[in-house]
Amino acid sequence: TARQLITDLLAKNDPSASLLLAKMLLFPADNTELKASTDENDKAIFSLLDNAANAGLMEAQYLLARFYQLGIGTTKNHKMAYQWYAMAAMQGDADGQYQLGMQWNDGRGVRAYPEVAQFWIKQAAAQGQLDAQNRLGLLKPVAK
Repeated sequence: TARQLITDLLAKNDPSASLLLAKMLLFPADNTELKASTDENDKAIFSLLDNAANAGLMEAQYLLARFYQLGIGTTKNHKMAYQWYAMAAMQGDADGQYQLGMQWNDGRGVRAYPEVAQFWIKQAAAQGQLDAQNRLGLLKPVAK
């Protein structure tokens, strides 16, 4: 089965397998809603995401940042969330770019810097990230 193949790849320390298994644990078979959270499950997913994120997988970096931001499977840590959002954003992840912009906008993990926030939110909006497109109408214009 697919799960056995992923388990075999995990034994070989394959970061893609870590990301796939984390997503299997996060989402049910129909991929429409998150599974119910348990502390043990959250920590297992966090560990898998950490492995994949450290191997440079953009999607894992974004998801790991979310876990740090929300305190899922770990202690809430805005500085770590910022670092992982930045890594995902620099690889072109639109959701990571939006969240990085919001970190700069709200001063979470870094000091508030509206100009940098607007830059990252514009990057995300250009890729079609709807929250970023909506947010641009709410941000104050940057003085030139």
